[in-house]
Amino acid sequence: MNVSGSPITSSGTITLNIPDASATARGLVTTGSQIFSGNKDFRSPLRINWNGAGETGTGGALQVTGDNSTYKPWLSIVNYGNSAFNLGADQDAAIIGFDDNAQNLDFRSGITWNSFPSSGTLRMRITSAGNVGIGTSNPSATLAISKAASNYIFDLENATEPDFKIRTYNHGTNVLNGLSFTNGLYYGTQENASIKFFRGPSTTGGFLAITTNDGTERMRVDVNGNIGIGTNSPSNKLDVVGNLGVNTSGQTRVFSTYYGAGSDGNNIFIGGGGLSSGIGSGSSTNGSYNTGLGVSAINANTTGYTNTAMGISSLGNVS
Repeated sequence: MNVSGSPITSSGTITLNIPDASATARGLVTTGSQIFSGNKDFRSPLRINWNGAGETGTGGALQVTGDNSTYKPWLSIVNYGNSAFNLGADQDAAIIGFDDNAQNLDFRSGITWNSFPSSGTLRMRITSAGNVGIGTSNPSATLAISKAASNYIFDLENATEPDFKIRTYNHGTNVLNGLSFTNGLYYGTQENASIKFFRGPSTTGGFLAITTNDGTERMRVDVNGNIGIGTNSPSNKLDVVGNLGVNTSGQTRVFSTYYGAGSDGNNIFIGGGGLSSGIGSGSSTNGSYNTGLGVSAINANTTGYTNTAMGISSLGNVS
């Protein structure tokens, strides 16, 4: 071992070289608590091996402390005097920061020691503008998340029952007029209720659907603003496949365009009547072009055509 430099004092320059078999200097070896003041250069690699055996005190292998609020503890990693990454602590906060020369704060995985920092996969980036990108290196919003197609992008789950969650799924956007994203309530991977977003044939033309129960579509709003309930191809501002019930003061009034098997349709019933109650189904009901107004109007099974009835139970049986 050779010791060179000025006398060993708190302000002197100290160099401790421990050569290996080839007489190459390997660094600094010291034991106990040491105090170094002023600027000291330690040539890489500087390694701290702390296995706990015989160690005293609390904290980690490397501790940076400050004596008061003026001299706060900071650890800075500087790249050739340009960008700096800082770790520190204030009186009420732990702080991770980077200076204005560093445009981004990156979090990577899979790095290798001999190719850092260019190696590894970027997992998250915080830009100097404060935007956070997960899976993207160029976040354009406060939070931007990017994931390849056929993957869940986002989960918001209940801590006491984590299988139930709000999930966002990326189906991909490469299919014209195809399903692109689903956002909804899931139990595990089972879709319950959701909103589905479809892309259009170009940069515009998108439309959406609403599902319930097990992901079954119930309503669609198409590119023209037409709404379909019970149909995914509405041709009017509102298309309903099924009956409409209007509840007033607890009394249900049914509007129905029901027709049975073999019927030409075009029946209108208001008030819960018509063709075997007008809201059920039956192969024996095949009347067409009938109009009934009132409870049980044209209520019997019928093959009648072009009948009009008004009043309770009016035209109970017609043919």
